[in-house]
Amino acid sequence: MTDLNYCSWSKCIEDGVTIEKTALISKLFVDETMRGNGIGRELMISALEEIKSEGFEKVILWAEDTEIHNTCLSSFYESLGFEETGVGAEMEIIF
Repeated sequence: MTDLNYCSWSKCIEDGVTIEKTALISKLFVDETMRGNGIGRELMISALEEIKSEGFEKVILWAEDTEIHNTCLSSFYESLGFEETGVGAEMEIIF
């Protein structure tokens, strides 16, 4: 069986311009049958460590509006250090 769990990130680019020392986490996916086992947390911690080691100082997390305002997901991201920015469904963490 293929591992379908992943967290993807990249340099943050807005209107074709790279935002200095800022990374964007655009997708976190954990298969429904594997949720609740800490896999999402492990994926996020691994991604944040990699992002920090690459020299980024800020991470923006973007999620669907319906996702980010879900109390469980919001609490999950906040437990990792993210804070809501007040801009749509965006959260950020600064190292």
